[in-house]
Amino acid sequence: MLLNPSVSAGDEGRLGRQGRAMLDLFRGRARAGYTVSTLDMAAIGCQYNARLNEVRHYLARRGEFIDKVAADKQVEGVYHYQIVPFEKSEFAGKDKFLD
Repeated sequence: MLLNPSVSAGDEGRLGRQGRAMLDLFRGRARAGYTVSTLDMAAIGCQYNARLNEVRHYLARRGEFIDKVAADKQVEGVYHYQIVPFEKSEFAGKDKFLD
């Protein structure tokens, strides 16, 4: 399954520019003990849901995943996410991310 049409089929395991930026953001925040908000992701690209899906598929093949962990208590509609082991994620046992 090719996730990003800007990435050739031969490079299917590679993330596009915005997907890579988003993954780097998640990794950096994880090292510092922080989550990533929807506002942080929107700063990378307006279609952050598509990039989040791309990064989730990428990480699922590597035993990790991105789960929503909290709703922002001060700003309605803003959520926080973090990288978790795939087997502990909300999608564990679902094949849709492993295809």
